[in-house]
Amino acid sequence: DARGLDTEGIFRKSGSLSMLNNLKDRIDTGEDVDLSTVEDPHIVSGLMKLYFRSLPEPLLTFELYDCFMATVAIPNAEVKIPKVKAVIAMLPIGNLLLVDYLVNFLHRVAAQSSVNMMNPQNLSIVFAPNLLRPPPVFDNISTVLEDTPYSNSLLSLLVSHYHDVFDGVIPSLSPNVSPSSEA
Repeated sequence: DARGLDTEGIFRKSGSLSMLNNLKDRIDTGEDVDLSTVEDPHIVSGLMKLYFRSLPEPLLTFELYDCFMATVAIPNAEVKIPKVKAVIAMLPIGNLLLVDYLVNFLHRVAAQSSVNMMNPQNLSIVFAPNLLRPPPVFDNISTVLEDTPYSNSLLSLLVSHYHDVFDGVIPSLSPNVSPSSEA
């Protein structure tokens, strides 16, 4: 990931569509593809966006969509951040681990925004529609258009306040061994 952090327009600019599709096809057939050998970081970033966009259920889950929309509408940041953190903690563990990893990465991308021009707002415009979308029963153009500013705001908040939101949310995956149980 270090190679793309200083690339202007990373995630916003497109790479070669034919090369992206070739890589996708190779990955889809189970081939072990070394993405570090791909010279154009826009192709790798495009592949990443395509992966999240192609998931049958978004990473932030249909089930929690309304909770995310309600928390992001809270005007006071001191109240909003703990509420968002509580909803994030409700994600299934696999989703939680991947969201944590992804948002940490996007936080690092945003830290280089003076070079790559991808601040939290720009990243949210690119990623929010791929990570948070309404359940299929409500997935119509008017709902998507109405909710887009809220989903963008949520992702921007996650990136900007990564440590506030994610610190302490990931449960320990190793068994707790207390000193008294070692006897």
